Amino acid sequence: MPQSVKWSIAFMIMLMLLSIITPLLKGDSPIILKTENETFYFPNESTQINTSDTSWQLLPIIPISEKNIDLKRRILPPLSISGQGENAIRHWAGTDHLGRDVAAGLISGIWYALVIGFGVMIISLIIGIILGASSGWFGDEEIKWSPVGALIRIISAIIFLILILHWIDLFTLNALSSVNIIIMIICCLIALIIIFYLMDYLEKKRAIKAKWIKIPLDSAVSRIVEWLTAIPALLIILALTAIVKQQNIVSMISLISILTWPLTARLVRSEVMRRKYLPFLQQVRHQEVPFATVLIRDLMPNIWTPLITVFAFGFSGVIMLDATLSFLSLGLPLEQVSWGNQIAGIRRHPEAWWLVLFPGLMIAGILISLNIIGNWLQEIAGAKGRRLKWF
Repeated sequence: MPQSVKWSIAFMIMLMLLSIITPLLKGDSPIILKTENETFYFPNESTQINTSDTSWQLLPIIPISEKNIDLKRRILPPLSISGQGENAIRHWAGTDHLGRDVAAGLISGIWYALVIGFGVMIISLIIGIILGASSGWFGDEEIKWSPVGALIRIISAIIFLILILHWIDLFTLNALSSVNIIIMIICCLIALIIIFYLMDYLEKKRAIKAKWIKIPLDSAVSRIVEWLTAIPALLIILALTAIVKQQNIVSMISLISILTWPLTARLVRSEVMRRKYLPFLQQVRHQEVPFATVLIRDLMPNIWTPLITVFAFGFSGVIMLDATLSFLSLGLPLEQVSWGNQIAGIRRHPEAWWLVLFPGLMIAGILISLNIIGNWLQEIAGAKGRRLKWF
């Protein structure tokens, strides 16, 4: 393994660790607070503590939250000190136009960047693998539905999409928690899969007798991929942000996922079409093995290496797109400090060079590291001449 790859992997692991230990690095509340009668760990505002009894406390390295706004300390250069006496705070990376600490914002931005990056790429891989493998495996001729089965499937899919949009609206209005929306989406997705498999079972058993309709799945997926890749990403984002009532991390992941899954789908489709005529896969096709089994058991072990490369390059692209949207005020709201929001402050105060330097270094570090890792994975990912199976 080249030295540059080792440093890149170490840098990404360091960022993940920093995102985990964020409460130890920055924040208003002490990490440990000891009174005469009790010791509190990570106390918050709801914790009932008599401050006059405080005998000892351990503060984070940066004893201030990235959300604290104080216009008296706005646009302070790096290493500046605000306050006096015990309330004095050193701003290692300066402050922004609202008086927020830039260093605390950098640490907070790590969590947002990693969550958005991993969230987008996981969703993109799931959608891209399912649609790309299905279109490459079945083509335009092999899927045949009855008119009744096609109608039931289409209506079920439309209801599923309407429910998802309704739940996203409730989530943006704080009427639904993220856990509840995830559970409901999973339950509806399972119900949709059951409906599709039930229709498929009834049609195979000829319980539904009618003239068969050929579903041009490959052409449909290919056209959707072409449309999404032909239209500039910024135009799609502008159109979708006009629909979304309130921007948050869930809506950002959803919007960016719409733009990133076509790359995965196109790659998976080409890999499946290249391999589906191999002898062992032709044997599986004649045995009428369910497609889900074929995908997990026979296809995925043979195409996972290029997918890892796509994940690495796609992750860096998501980070860059998220920072660009935040810089254009199309991303996360201002109260959720991200690297793009910090860089956007340079538009109001061009003299504040630290608003670009430090967040820019963080973004550049991730992009360079992921590109190095992606190139390395691309070099070692060779086509396998033998059949691979998970089980």
